[in-house]
Amino acid sequence: MRSNNFLINKGILKNDMKRWAFLGIIYFLGIFFLIPLRIIMLQHMPPDFMAYDMPYKYLEILMPYRSPMLAFLLLAMPVLTGILLFRYLQNGEEVAFHHALPVSRKTFYHTHMLAGCILLLVPLFLNIFIVWLLAGIYGIPYLSGIYLGKWLFLSSLLNLFMLSLCVFLGTITGMSFLQALLTFIALYLPAGFIFLLNTNLGFLLWGWPAEYYSYVLERYDLVNRIMNLYGANRFTYLITAMPTDIVLDYRQLLLPFFLMAVFYLAGLYLYNRRKLERAGEAITFDILKEIFRYGVVFCVMLLLGSYWGETQGSIIWTYTGYLLGSLLAYAGVEILLARSFDIFHLRIWRGYLVYGLAIIFMLLVVKIDIAGYEKKLPDLDDIKYVYMDQSFGYFKLERDIEQMIKRGADPKELKKQGLTRPALNVFYGEENIKKIIELQEKIVADRESLKRERNTNMKKFMNHPGYQKICLIYEKKDGSLFIRQYAVERKRYASALKPVYESEEYKKNNFSIYHLPLAKVREMSINGYEVEHKNVVIKDPALIAEAVAALKKDIESLTYEEMFKPGRTFWGSIDFIIEDDSPPEGYRIESIAWEKTFTYFDEWLKKIGKYEEARIIPGKDISCVLIKKIEEKDPEKFIKKVGEQKLELDLLFRQGFVRIDDKEAIEYCLRCYVYPYAVQEDLDYLNGYLVVFARDFENTTVPVFTGIITEKPSGI
Repeated sequence: MRSNNFLINKGILKNDMKRWAFLGIIYFLGIFFLIPLRIIMLQHMPPDFMAYDMPYKYLEILMPYRSPMLAFLLLAMPVLTGILLFRYLQNGEEVAFHHALPVSRKTFYHTHMLAGCILLLVPLFLNIFIVWLLAGIYGIPYLSGIYLGKWLFLSSLLNLFMLSLCVFLGTITGMSFLQALLTFIALYLPAGFIFLLNTNLGFLLWGWPAEYYSYVLERYDLVNRIMNLYGANRFTYLITAMPTDIVLDYRQLLLPFFLMAVFYLAGLYLYNRRKLERAGEAITFDILKEIFRYGVVFCVMLLLGSYWGETQGSIIWTYTGYLLGSLLAYAGVEILLARSFDIFHLRIWRGYLVYGLAIIFMLLVVKIDIAGYEKKLPDLDDIKYVYMDQSFGYFKLERDIEQMIKRGADPKELKKQGLTRPALNVFYGEENIKKIIELQEKIVADRESLKRERNTNMKKFMNHPGYQKICLIYEKKDGSLFIRQYAVERKRYASALKPVYESEEYKKNNFSIYHLPLAKVREMSINGYEVEHKNVVIKDPALIAEAVAALKKDIESLTYEEMFKPGRTFWGSIDFIIEDDSPPEGYRIESIAWEKTFTYFDEWLKKIGKYEEARIIPGKDISCVLIKKIEEKDPEKFIKKVGEQKLELDLLFRQGFVRIDDKEAIEYCLRCYVYPYAVQEDLDYLNGYLVVFARDFENTTVPVFTGIITEKPSGI
């Protein structure tokens, strides 16, 4: 019979509409219940509920990242539609019947795709039209026609993108369940694959900045890129900030449009070349079977290896995960491709042996470090600046803000949304850069012993309080970046870290006191810790200026040991209330901790007669302390016992605690005590004393809080 070569066949289109109309009805009702009906329900909420954040309550209804059900519907319905419209491809009899008709394959393809577009887009159009009517009836200015039009455009794009991807993968596989599975896997495949590779390189390659590259992965997440256009994560670190408009960044739109066109045309090409008898097979093209086989094996291997490496904290478990993951994945893929459990034959497993040898070779290449990645150091003369912190987060935030401003974002508007440039640990001084390179040289020189320690107890190495992450980004004078990430024991590298953290450049970056706009400081509030009613408020600008000057002197004197003392405690916090038009409240708060080593600030408080009002005082706020030698030598058990300790005076005496009433001894304990969790970082504290601080209430002494001191007060 002569084939009909028109792009669209009206008969097939009508049949699709009759047969699958229920999909459009379900989609319409789902969207209706999630958007228009919720708007109607909001109108019947109590006025006091709607008084706060009114625009956001309406806008978040339309935001997929605020409504999991809406996000699921926008992603799942196109996939279901694509599977059902092309369901005949996965059945041998049905596909033979369809292709026996005098209709060309391209006509079938284009007609079914058009039917899918109608079934998906009409419900969206109708619901947005209803929302537009409701906005007019109820007088909701936030849901403008332009806003709703942008939402409709993005949702249509997401639907068509998912439909084209699903249909494209449907031409590759002959199983409907595998088509659905592959669609959602493919959606996250680029980001997921790079994430797994990045995580495993973090285990295998010393200095690999896995945390930094995990931030970069966002650009490979296709769904996230489209969701970002709705406003999600547009303000990268402030997810809670609800944008009041959808900003259509056309550069972000190019990739979804391009991929949609690629999937559509690739699906058409493969549809025309697919053999009818391949219906029911896992993969319908022989050339793709090997890619599928080893792609699945490699990904599952990385997944299980990284999972066991993270949870068990050992490189041995990582390698075990590689072996078991690849074996299970290879067996599963062979069962799927052969549609049989009869896979235990040497000819079938030859491919796995070759794959295994290739993986062993790759692991050896990484271990030997042929490229010299682990030993490589930057050249001091090429460095413009270096970022050093315990995370890459602030660096990324700074770059994100720069990009937003370059794209036209108003810095004042960003500030209103809570996005301000962070105080970065960026060092421009040549002396500091030199010290940081020397620190890295020491870490590189010790890498073999550090790697052995990490490989035997990865959990302790990554999460123990006594270890510090060192994240380094060197920007060279040519604009390129040299990035490394390490985790080291703080005590072991204290001598190398000390000059950097005690430098003026570091302190000016990290202490907000150096950036206070004194002319805009409305008041200063000093709030003491541990007991209530310790508060001093100062509004005199001259006194505030004196306090700031005293604090700067104290901060200049801070040592590395004081800044990073495990479990260190403070007298309280010092808060500056600053006039600022950006936040809705009309002010912002900058806070610094009142360190117990501060002397200039303490003397200033004594001079103005506010010292005892601001901090906890022996004899007045604390009547006595009870101390006892620590007997438990296991830090975890000790912390658990302290947490379960009943603070009852008689019980404490029975347990061997000794009471001290001397004010000087109490002052010593108050100045020197640290929080009990400090034993996790420094086991020397387990050789010290547990201290319980108590105060008098109506002729009764009541224990109020606990701590640890390394040495008991003199004379006790």
